[in-house]
Order: sequence, then structure tokens, then C-alpha cells
Amino acid sequence: MRALKIAVVTLTASILLACLPAIPGLHSGAPDRLPPHTGTMDEAARFLVEHICPGGAPAIEICDGAAPAWAGRVPVRRADWPREMVSNSVMTRHLDQVVVAQTFDFGNNPQEAFGRRDPGDGGDAIRVGQDGVGIYFTQDPGGGAQWLQGPRCPEGAGWLLWRGPLSREWSDSVAQLAITRSATACPSRWSSAYTRWRLTDHEIAWRSQEGGAGDFRRATMLVEHYGGATRETAWHMERFFFGELLGKWRWERWEHIGRSSTPNLQHRAEQTAYRCPGQPEPSPGDGWVRLDCRHWMVFERGEFTTIEWP
Repeated sequence: MRALKIAVVTLTASILLACLPAIPGLHSGAPDRLPPHTGTMDEAARFLVEHICPGGAPAIEICDGAAPAWAGRVPVRRADWPREMVSNSVMTRHLDQVVVAQTFDFGNNPQEAFGRRDPGDGGDAIRVGQDGVGIYFTQDPGGGAQWLQGPRCPEGAGWLLWRGPLSREWSDSVAQLAITRSATACPSRWSSAYTRWRLTDHEIAWRSQEGGAGDFRRATMLVEHYGGATRETAWHMERFFFGELLGKWRWERWEHIGRSSTPNLQHRAEQTAYRCPGQPEPSPGDGWVRLDCRHWMVFERGEFTTIEWP
């Protein structure tokens, strides 16, 4: 992946191992299936999808009549803090299903432009199924198009975000997932990813192209996805922030100095520190370094078109 352009979902080495021949530590055969998740897309969309207030304003304040945004024409564009990329969280249809697309639209060099599907653009596609709320398809500049398969392959989603009733206490699960290159290919070996989630509140910094700035408090689904079966053995962690009526407003990638093989980890972390204001959640623990971050809370009002993805 190009330096300083780490995609929002950087696929982990632990998942990539699932595409290789038998390796000690991988699970073979069919993974365990948990009891079916009973939540609906409508419930999940309140946190996964950005909503638009009557009159076209973004839902910085909870408003009556806020409606989920759909792919296509939108009255608000959401950029990250340095305006290197735009990411809208919208409803769309894919594989004859209603899903959520969280787009990666880069536009910070002469070869790329916002609002146009460029070769390096992509996103995360999320659906709700019996295994919970999860990412089933992703595309970024480094890994290309990748299907994240889970225990109910080819249905469901391998990259678990959450399942079960929302709670302000931590809930967790060890997700079993693997990468394939087609929607219907089901692997025979799986990797484990400890995942935990909880409902919390955050003060969210924002600014606008028109010069406005401030912060507001909003209920947020906080999700932590670890590259390993336990927090104590994982070498990396990805943290997602899904705000009520906002969709995904922040993403962070952390790596452990003692377990990561990334060279010059501290130096790379310093190079990407400008991408995010503040630190809404503490470090996962001793030895962890925040390698990258995106904070999509720069609003621009107007008439825009989301990129056609997936």
C-alpha cells in the first residue's frame, strides 16, 4: 500500500494467511456458528448511515424527520480532517440486497478527484445477517477487491462489527473469517479475530468548508477488531466509531511494538498524526502505537454525487 495512504480497512496478515496452504494456528473445516443475530438493517442503519435533516443539513444535531442518505446525489460531502479523502456512509443495493456502503474517495493528487471513481477508490460494504452486523466486501489501493467470508459463507459477513442488543457494557466475540476473491468462494481455513463493541458517548470535533467549527456530543457504537484470537496476542487493532445519525465518523489503526513486524513503526505513526484531532479513546495498553487514523467530520454543503461503489 502506498506510503501515507493507508486505506480505512487495512486487511491484516492474519486474514491473508487464510488464503495460503495449511499453517499452524489456522482453523480448518467449518467454523462454529453462534446463535442467530436478530437485529435488523433499520436498527443498524441508525449508526451505520449518515442521516440528512429536513432542508439538507447534516445531522450534527438530532433533528425530527432525519432520513438515511442513499447512494447518488447527496446534499452533504464528508471529508477527513486534512481533506485527503471523502467518505459518505449511504444506503445502496448490492447483490439484490439493501446494504451500507462506506466509500473511500481519494482526491488529494492530480490523478484523483472527489466525486469520480478512480482506480485507488473503494470502500467497505456492510450487511446485517444471522451472524450480526459486519463487513462482507472491501476494496482499497493495497488489497484490491476482497470478500470477507464468515461462518455462513457465502451469506453473512466475516469482519464482525457487532451482534446482539446494544449495550453500554463491552460485548465480545472471536470472529472467524477469511478472504476470497469472489462472492461465492468459501474457504476451508479460517483466522480468528477477537472483536469487542459497546455503546458510548463522544465529543466529536467538526468543521465546515464555510469556516464553521466546534464539537458536539453523540452516542457512538465503538468497535475494536484485533488481529488475533485474544487482545494479549494480537499484533494490531482497528477501531471504528459509528455515530448515531452520522455513520462512521472515525477510524484508527493501532499496532503493538513488541508483536508488529511493521518497520519504523513510531516514525510512521508520527507521519500520520496530523490526520486526526485529539484521541477520543485511550490507547489499548502498553506497547501500542496509533499507526494511522481518519476523522471524517469536515462538512461541505452543496450538490454532490457519491462514487459508484460497490
